[in-house]
Order: sequence, then structure tokens, then C-alpha cells
Amino acid sequence: MVYSTCSLHPVEDEAVVARLLQEAKGAVRLVEVGSMLPGLRYTRGVSTWIPASKEGQLYKTWEEVPEKLAQTQLRPSMFPPTPEVAATLGLDRCLRLLPHHQNTGGFFLALLEKVSLCPWEQDWASSNSKTIPRQDILAEDVPPQKRARLGNKGGLPPRERGFKEDPFTYFKEEDEEVYKGVAEYYSLSLPCRGFLSRGRDESKKKNLYFTTEQVRDLVENNEDRLKLINTGVKTFIKCEDKGSRCSYRLAQEGALTTVPFLGSRLVGMERADMATLLHTTQHIDRPPTAAMFSPEVAKVLTAMETGSVAYVYSQEGGLTIHLVGWLGHLYTIGQYQSSLKYWPIRQGDP
Repeated sequence: MVYSTCSLHPVEDEAVVARLLQEAKGAVRLVEVGSMLPGLRYTRGVSTWIPASKEGQLYKTWEEVPEKLAQTQLRPSMFPPTPEVAATLGLDRCLRLLPHHQNTGGFFLALLEKVSLCPWEQDWASSNSKTIPRQDILAEDVPPQKRARLGNKGGLPPRERGFKEDPFTYFKEEDEEVYKGVAEYYSLSLPCRGFLSRGRDESKKKNLYFTTEQVRDLVENNEDRLKLINTGVKTFIKCEDKGSRCSYRLAQEGALTTVPFLGSRLVGMERADMATLLHTTQHIDRPPTAAMFSPEVAKVLTAMETGSVAYVYSQEGGLTIHLVGWLGHLYTIGQYQSSLKYWPIRQGDP
């Protein structure tokens, strides 16, 4: 099991892992993964930290926590284990990926391996005289009398069933037309075999994700053995017909992955142009016009047809910004005026 968060606060990360390891009593262990990820920059997990309240007040010990906070915010398990206990947990096997390491977001990563039944599973199993094979419990067509319920005999604890995740489906031959439409519009050089969608109805491809060939092999060869919560980078999102030839727009989440492989729909910007874009798109009902940018950028925008675009600013030897947006055209009395809209991609955006 991989435990990963976008948080980098030890109370939310190492504290969670430390409590799990202690409660599992040897049934779960941390796996060393640093050597498995060549080229990845990271710092090691920590074994000591100081919890804080929402107001930022630090508390070195549980005894220092006021009664009110002890009931609402801080708990004993949020404090670091003793040095003797910490030495047995191996929290340094956790990885912290900091934003400045390789120009990414901040992440916390831990790989947990279950080596035996956890104490609570042993207690549950010993209280049941009948057993039902795991594959029967997890199967879709399990008869109601066999399903695990509180007080039932046999089977797995109710929480073992979990939630049924929508399947990930990689592009097949019949999906070539979807890929060709996107690839032609954006002059995309990413291979078709790397794209997938998610949902029980394979004909409805709302979001398109991308993975490497190795990940595809892993997913397809373990469909019945692994429960996949998330995989791939979101690259394109199906959008309403707004005058564009392509029914998919670029996704901001995957811009760093997708934009370098685009041959068209790119708008290169200098620092002043990018600043103008960011400062004038605070009010989405008043999009900036092409005339607000440098003559070079204005010429590109005016000549480009309606649809999703990627705005790119690169500082030599330093910062690179990839933003995605929508280029439209506004008609005014006696005048034709090009305009563009940019918004961060959010769930529910048009």
C-alpha cells in the first residue's frame, strides 16, 4: 500500500504512519523506496516534530496541551514516539518531495507492506467459526447471505470490502478516432497507447489521462489483483461545443506533462506578456484582448482559431510557466476584436 499526500506537515504525515505502525504491532512495515526511484530528489522522513494548534501555538509534550485543545484539536498520537520506539519504526524510509527539489508540488510518500494479519483482523477472525474464500467475498455476484456484515459468521470484516472504484480503460482500436482528433488539433506527439479514461461506460470519455507504457503493462496485468485509486496524469477534458474543432481542452493539472509534446496551439510569451495575462484575468467576465499584449503575441492570438491554448513563458536557466486557457473571438459593432480567456482548470469549469 502506498500512502501519499500533498501535505508536508509532520503531524499529518509521519504521525499518521507512526500510529499505524504501532497499532499494527509488526503486521505492517515501511519499505525502503529511495533506491527504487533513480533521479528523484527528496529528503528523508523525520522521527521528531512539535505539534501545533490551528493558531500556531507549539506544544512539546501532551501534558502541555490545554484541556480545550485536547478535546478538539490535538491528540496524544500526534506527538512523536519516544526515541526507543522511533528507532524500531524506520520513519526515515518515508520520503518528502519538496517543491524546490525538481519544480513540482510538495508531496509525502511512504510504501507500506503488510506482512501478516493486523491485531484487529486476528481478533475478528478468531470470533468467526466459518470461513468464506476472499474471492467470494470480493466478487460482484456474492449472494446476500454470504456478504460480510456485523455479527456475521465467516468472510472478511465489512471494511475489507471498501468502495468499488470505477475502472481505468486504456485506448483500444475503436478509440483511435478520439485520439486522432486530439492529436491532429494539437499536433500531439504522445503515443495513443498511453491514453486512458475512467468509467464503467467506455464510450463516455470525459477525462483523458496519460501514463507510460510500463504503467499500462502494470495496470492491465494486475486488474484483478490491485485496487487502483488513481493513476495517470489528467491531460485533456471534454468540453462543450464553443466553436472549437476539437471537443477536448487541455487540463491544467497535466500541463507540465502535455505542453512539451504539443506542436500547435502554443502561445509563447515574454515576462511582460505573462504578467499582463495573470493580472487581467482576475475578472473572468472581462477577458483581456489581444491588443493588450506585445505585437508579436497579439499577431499569434489574432491568427489562431477558437479553442484551447497553452501559454508558455520560459526564463533561460530558470522558471518555466505553462498555463492553459481558452481563446475566443468577440464581435463588436463595426469592429472585429480577438480576445482570450484564461482560468485555472477546476472541477465544474465550462
